[in-house]
Amino acid sequence: MKCVLYSSDATLGNIDISTLLGHAIENNEKLGITGFLISHSAGFIQYFEGDDKIVDELYKVICSDPRHHNVLTLLEQPITTRMYQEWDMGHVFIEDDRIINMLLQNDGLHWFEFLKQRTLFLYPNELTQQHAN
Repeated sequence: MKCVLYSSDATLGNIDISTLLGHAIENNEKLGITGFLISHSAGFIQYFEGDDKIVDELYKVICSDPRHHNVLTLLEQPITTRMYQEWDMGHVFIEDDRIINMLLQNDGLHWFEFLKQRTLFLYPNELTQQHAN
């Protein structure tokens, strides 16, 4: 098993985040991928984890997705346990650029753990229920 943490630039005004998350949740559930997405004024920071081969293939798709620009790998490493085993895809939008800058530092994974422990998240189950209505 492995994880990837990356950042990318994107014009969020051109992206329907709810639709993007709905598709990510469906795909990740099928692929056995779990993780968390942060959207911010300039793009995305995402952490995802799963089977090595599936993570590699998914990351190639992300890197070639025209919605992402300047994809930067912040961390890619083997893991023994999942950090987000309960979420096919958690999400939060962060407006504060200071928080984004902290997440982009080398210890960004520490900040993901910090955010996980807070109640900032739109839980995937709630999103799935919103799409079902």
